[in-house]
Amino acid sequence: MKRTMASNPSDYVAYITELPESQYRLKRPIAVFLEQGEEGWLASRDDLGICCYGATVDEALANFALALLDDYDIYALAEPNELTEGACKLAEWLREVIERT
Repeated sequence: MKRTMASNPSDYVAYITELPESQYRLKRPIAVFLEQGEEGWLASRDDLGICCYGATVDEALANFALALLDDYDIYALAEPNELTEGACKLAEWLREVIERT
């Protein structure tokens, strides 16, 4: 994963380039915002509604990736008529960046 410094020295942007589960593949890297707190790291994307903690950067990013895959299984594989408008937009984005192998 690639990490780049953001404006605040305790804030970073990381790019997830691969997923922990072999049945999934990323079509393009996903930017994740990292923030260091007193007790660890927060990996988040407000636009996706995902916010995960970890004692280390790697743990926070791994937890984020797992939450992303959970969302993929729930939203991207659902029938559009079963989802709200916002959930349909999330499902569409997930299908654009993740595929099952």
